[in-house]
Amino acid sequence: MSELTDISDKVNLKVIDFEEEKETVKKYNIKFPPATVLQSDSDLGLRYYGIPGGYEFSTIINSIGMIGKNGVELSEETHRKLSLVKKKVEILVFVTPPCPHCPKAAVSAYKFAFANENIETSIIEANEFPDISREFSVMAVPKIVINKGFSFEGAYPDEIFADNLIKGIG
Repeated sequence: MSELTDISDKVNLKVIDFEEEKETVKKYNIKFPPATVLQSDSDLGLRYYGIPGGYEFSTIINSIGMIGKNGVELSEETHRKLSLVKKKVEILVFVTPPCPHCPKAAVSAYKFAFANENIETSIIEANEFPDISREFSVMAVPKIVINKGFSFEGAYPDEIFADNLIKGIG
């Protein structure tokens, strides 16, 4: 992660100790280490739990680009669907580094959180957190869990993902 800061002076990295800096952990709602909080001047509700290796490194790069552009590319229909989210929603996306489909699901979920402040997205590297993966019955990735209840597997186009999000908050 520190190598990313060499690319641009607009990319900053702050490393905190999970055990020693409890106030910062609470402020950023970090549930467990290792965690990456992606943000601009404000908290965007974007979390990555685990080491973003393999294909998942592209998730971090794409998200930094999204934040840098201060916008996301979503169809009008997807924006309309996301505008229906009026209450806090948590999206969990379980991924693994060798999965070539996981970044699509992860980036879509990040775009949704970026587009609607009521959505918070956590990407969780399933192999690094086996207890959490078992809790949500992760058998294949990407697995998306909405509000710790409704779930589905696969990397879908944004409009279909948004349909599942709406169904999950039903």
